[in-house]
Amino acid sequence: MRCVVVAFFDRQRSWVKNEAKLDYVLRHEQGHFDIFEVYTRKIRKALSEKKLIKKVW
Repeated sequence: MRCVVVAFFDRQRSWVKNEAKLDYVLRHEQGHFDIFEVYTRKIRKALSEKKLIKKVW
């Protein structure tokens, strides 16, 4: 079994109100993505350290 964990941002499905297109709003939202990336890396590391056994039911 292969498991892929990635942090992904879809520009085509993203939106922002015109009045909110400000540098500080972008920095704030970038912070959300940065946190998402940190936890993505933690999950990836945790999975790589586990030996998973495929069970057949």
